[in-house]
Amino acid sequence: MTLFSRILCTLLVLLASCLITTRAAHASHVGYDWGLYLASDDWNYKLTFSGGVLPRFQYRKQNDALWQPTLVTFMESAYIVVKFDSAKGFKSEFTFGHGTGAPEYATVNIGNAWVQYWVNKYLEIRMGTLSLPLSFGVDGGWMLLNDPPITFTQWDGINNYVPYQIVTPLRSSFGSPWALGLRLTGKVWKMLYQFAVINGNESNFIDNPNKRMNFGGRVRFDILGDTDMEKETDYSYSETPQLSVNLGSIYEGKRTDPYTGADVRYWWTSTLGVGLRWKGFALTSEGYYRRTRFNTLGTATWARYKLTDIGYYVGLGYYIIPKKLELAALGAQIIRQGPDNDSHQLGGSVNWYIHGYNLKIQTSYNWKEDFDDVAGTENNHIHTVDICLQARF
Repeated sequence: MTLFSRILCTLLVLLASCLITTRAAHASHVGYDWGLYLASDDWNYKLTFSGGVLPRFQYRKQNDALWQPTLVTFMESAYIVVKFDSAKGFKSEFTFGHGTGAPEYATVNIGNAWVQYWVNKYLEIRMGTLSLPLSFGVDGGWMLLNDPPITFTQWDGINNYVPYQIVTPLRSSFGSPWALGLRLTGKVWKMLYQFAVINGNESNFIDNPNKRMNFGGRVRFDILGDTDMEKETDYSYSETPQLSVNLGSIYEGKRTDPYTGADVRYWWTSTLGVGLRWKGFALTSEGYYRRTRFNTLGTATWARYKLTDIGYYVGLGYYIIPKKLELAALGAQIIRQGPDNDSHQLGGSVNWYIHGYNLKIQTSYNWKEDFDDVAGTENNHIHTVDICLQARF
């Protein structure tokens, strides 16, 4: 039986257990609270069903000869979430997703599956699919623009998942990898901490035969207030200033670049960020530093055995009509060591919350300058206009 099959069977057993437990507890409360729920008489057990669809209309233009202007409509994602909560400290969540923009979700697949136990107010233990803790992170339902900054998503030498030109051996942006693993979370006074270990293959769906592991941790200091900085927007319209600082670091181990054959010894990435929320205004900014080491360099155009990359992003949002109409702006840059392989981004968005979080329309524009003139050709300028409907229940 494959690892994926074992995970699926385990989750189905857990889900069945949750259903049986809720039924056995004489579920009698039915309602809506960020999803449709069933709860027991004493509220000790609660089962919640939620979901959503995110269709997107996109116009894309770039001055790369391999790409022509495109006007497309596609399903960014469609998903169903099942959550179980117990007053005894046990929680679980299973997300089944579909999306035409990512190969692993072309058919319905498990996007999120974990179980969590609340030990006390200082410690929670989570096992399942998770990311290494590094930055503030991005809650997909509360982004300022339709897409996160390029510091989270862009690869060196890969444009739209197509390795049409490899400038250096494999170096990603500064986004944190997802995989099966274990995470500890807690809060002491004004400090939230997270530490995690995940499979070194950085996949939720394949085996990890070499038993390599990756590690990461972060601490967030809530200087003023106590808010969730994973939401890039101040939809709650904070009456007092909410100010937090985040520090994080992750280690990703040995791997082989599939495009150049380079033997990567490790990546080490660190970040420092600040977040402010106050009366509909939101500011989030983070800076990144990464060191990459290689054992062999492979066949890339340019490489060294030691490489240093830095990057940052700044996101701003403000509700000109509280909880209804938001204007947002975003700037980001990746500065990679080596010839002409930096990346730049400027963007803006108008976000209309038709029915709170459950129904909104985001209209975003992004300009990204990609690297592709190592041979002396012109830089690649990518312009996108996106209209995305987000409907959730």
